[in-house]
Amino acid sequence: MNRIEVSQVMRLSKKAIDDFKIIYFEEFKVELTNEEANVKGLELLNFIKLIYKPMPIKEILVSQNQNEKP
Repeated sequence: MNRIEVSQVMRLSKKAIDDFKIIYFEEFKVELTNEEANVKGLELLNFIKLIYKPMPIKEILVSQNQNEKP
């Protein structure tokens, strides 16, 4: 999907858009329109969904044990 299709299919809440615009401005000193904030916010959510995967307890314990070894 391209940007236009994504923004037509899904919409962030008004509060989420307003919050995103504030955070974006604080970080980048760029003011976004509501549509730009909606698109960028949805892109961020999709990115997080792609990279976030819960780890099984066994993997967490193995990782912790490897980090503790000198």
